Amino acid sequence: MAADQLNQDAGAHGGQGSQDEKFVRLLDRGTFTPLSLANPEAIFGALVGVGAVDPKATMDQGSDGPNDDPDPQENPRIPAGYTYFGQFIDHDLTFDTTSTLDNKEQRPNNERTPRLDLDCLYGLGPASAPFMYDGATGKLLTNTAHPYDLPRAGNDRAIIGDPRNDENAMVCQIQRGFIKFHNAVVDAQNPGGVKDATAAFKAAQREVRWTYQSVILNDYLARVVRTDVRDGYLNATGVQGHFQLYGRDKWDALPLEFTAAAYRFGHSMIRNAYRLNQGQPAPQRIFDGENERVDSLVGFGSLDPGHQVDWTLLLPNPNVADTAPGQAPARNDHSGKDRLQFAYKMDTNIVNPLLQLPTAIAGQLPGGHPFRALAARNLMRGYNFRLPSGQDVACALGIPVLGAKDLVIRTPADAPKHWKPFADIPGIDAESAAALTAATPLWLYALMEAQAGIPRDVGFDDDQILPHVTTALGPVGGRILLEVFYGILIADDESVLADPGSEDWVPLANPDRNKLTLWDILKYAGEIP
Repeated sequence: MAADQLNQDAGAHGGQGSQDEKFVRLLDRGTFTPLSLANPEAIFGALVGVGAVDPKATMDQGSDGPNDDPDPQENPRIPAGYTYFGQFIDHDLTFDTTSTLDNKEQRPNNERTPRLDLDCLYGLGPASAPFMYDGATGKLLTNTAHPYDLPRAGNDRAIIGDPRNDENAMVCQIQRGFIKFHNAVVDAQNPGGVKDATAAFKAAQREVRWTYQSVILNDYLARVVRTDVRDGYLNATGVQGHFQLYGRDKWDALPLEFTAAAYRFGHSMIRNAYRLNQGQPAPQRIFDGENERVDSLVGFGSLDPGHQVDWTLLLPNPNVADTAPGQAPARNDHSGKDRLQFAYKMDTNIVNPLLQLPTAIAGQLPGGHPFRALAARNLMRGYNFRLPSGQDVACALGIPVLGAKDLVIRTPADAPKHWKPFADIPGIDAESAAALTAATPLWLYALMEAQAGIPRDVGFDDDQILPHVTTALGPVGGRILLEVFYGILIADDESVLADPGSEDWVPLANPDRNKLTLWDILKYAGEIP
């Protein structure tokens, strides 16, 4: 789908409003019946593995040592770095500071613009946030004492546009990579520093934004959305064909179905540990219990020098054919400190460390509380927001709903490192399980849709490789992402899809704009040798 076709379909474009934006709904509340449960907190806690009667009948993947070895949970379609690029994108779009898990009536606010404008990188800009910039050049400040880290204040907190981009070592270094990308673009566009700082900043900002937006459309979405779903969307005709859910009257805000459900698919892609560089003696855990920043990737403080990321271990080189967007490599069984690590499959399994989030992330909650579990938080948030079920969205799209054989989860068996075939949704009682099957929470439904290609009737061992078994968002989850990303870009008259000046644009990072990848950005920034 070409930009000019999208523009003709959509009509006029306008920028978004202030940072204090409400959210919208894809489905009006009067068109569906919200899920009702007697004790949702307990039911969701049991489903994900907190306080479960049978600890094996849960979404919890079970205890497993930190590893970067190939295993059947890997998704060879998506290298591991894209998990955290997805988090970076999320921080660019949403920052809800008002809603809580125990308040069903409070409406969330969004303190980010509903645009892919990189306000998480640029903050309020040089005029309003001069402490983030070199006023003489239009460049963002870097950490000259520790070039591998973000710039930091005296209290060790990062001086960046969004504090959450210091949350872990991965997203911290994606943020730093974009800072360096902006600065490299300033140098390329303004050799000798002839332009004034304001002009240099504005020109570089546009180049960085357009490159970032193109990477989302042509690299990120091509990996996380099923190829047939994406192709069907791009080949549709007319505004109605492209926007069955997210009509142009809603483009001034993000939909709750996106922010509180569909876009949380990345939580199932998280590994329990990563090898960040070849000098690491062992893979690093995402976090280590209540030790938080000790031997883990938890951030909100100076980056450990040993946590410098070698992106060749986490992102694919676009010059290698089988790591192109939408493709799976011929094998995922290469071992060694130089192996490309893949994200875990989009499915209904969540790695065990996410069952007990550290206090820095979950807040002051007692051990064993359901909301220490990331999956329980996702389910409860969707429940409190009275989101439609996955079945409701499928019906609104006029597509078949998932059948009983797909409304399942895969759970660990008694034998160590062994996985059973898929099983029915567990619950505290049969009535609750039946309710979840009839009206499956949208987040869970999107994961069930994504895992549809995994064999249903076989178990496997962790040392068994499942070649070519990939997962990606399907007709409900994928469609929501496509409509939202394309919609907000069309509605932004400065975006790569809507600004007439982008028609003749040749990107600095890769002259072929349709093949721009995250690798190209970090390579141009000097983050990849």
